[in-house]
Amino acid sequence: MSFIDKPLEKRRTIGIMSGTSLDGADISIARFGRDYRLAESINYYVPFPRKLKTRLLNIACDDSLPKQELLELDSELGVFYSNAVRKLLDTDRARGIPVDLVGCHGQTIYHSEIRKRRSGIRALTLQIGSAEVLSQRLDLPVVSDFRSADIAAGGRGAPLTPITHHYLFNQPGEARVIVNIGGISNLTYLPASCNIDEIVSTDCGPGNMLLDEACRQLFGGEFDRSGRLASEGKVDRGLLDYLKEMEFLRKRMPMSLGREQFGSDVVDGVFRFSNRHRIDAESVLATLSWFTAYCITRVAMKFTDITQALVCGGGCHNLSIMDMLAELFEGVAVADTNVAGIDPDFVESISFALLANLALDHITANLPNVTGANRKVILGKITLI
Repeated sequence: MSFIDKPLEKRRTIGIMSGTSLDGADISIARFGRDYRLAESINYYVPFPRKLKTRLLNIACDDSLPKQELLELDSELGVFYSNAVRKLLDTDRARGIPVDLVGCHGQTIYHSEIRKRRSGIRALTLQIGSAEVLSQRLDLPVVSDFRSADIAAGGRGAPLTPITHHYLFNQPGEARVIVNIGGISNLTYLPASCNIDEIVSTDCGPGNMLLDEACRQLFGGEFDRSGRLASEGKVDRGLLDYLKEMEFLRKRMPMSLGREQFGSDVVDGVFRFSNRHRIDAESVLATLSWFTAYCITRVAMKFTDITQALVCGGGCHNLSIMDMLAELFEGVAVADTNVAGIDPDFVESISFALLANLALDHITANLPNVTGANRKVILGKITLI
């Protein structure tokens, strides 16, 4: 029996997500129907302060930082999340709305798959953003640490959202892929049968991560807004062939990728190649954009029955990438998730609100055929007030 004395359709849950792009926190207040379809949501975005963003980036990239720094940042991020939620609750749209539960993914600091011959697939993962701090400051129960149970069951702990994509986007009789372009790109294949056990999901490759770092170094901007700079360049085939030699492209799917595969060293290599071959800056961005689209479609087109690709995440606003996806997705309609009634910027925050409710209702949420786990498990730990 749930400790929250409300049926699902009357609960309001806050979902919090901050991803590998390290730009800020997406926050949603979501309510779901009996079948876990989204009934309504109020969405809000809070950027990371520059100092906090720098510290998060440093700790994600530097294994030598002291443990005290990690613990301090865990608590500080919990404070940031709680303050961000309060900002949403103070808006005219959300003021006075009762909230029952929080689902918080936290900020991934480390995630890596390890293969051991005797014990099978194992992974190491760490997300920070203290659930205890968040719970005490908001006076609400918090569901967090969604990856560990799947890892304990022999899985990779990723991806987490295929089950939520099923509840939010499945369409009987129509095969779809849901493409998320954040720092990393990933997709979920939803079969026309709507059979959960037939869902396939995997990371595809870089999303915005390489593009954003290249844009910062080449143009001094945080990202290529709307893909405008890339649209002024041309895809360089030599640089594209260089990128296609990246090791992750030889991994078996489903695969789990992270900042470890797409760090600054990769961008440095791109710059060395482009300088040697005199490739202009705009064409570097155009080629990286095409590579992002290529990595997505090389995976998606393995599913020959798909008729629609729904795109979410920050990359859906990059018109260059969207145009390239439309070109590479032969015979498949490409659109963002607005066409399905869900804001593409908040699919993941809504997903963690949904995962929190699945945990509360004792419903398993991992997909062993996707993560490699040996059984289905409930995802998330509940921190009570």
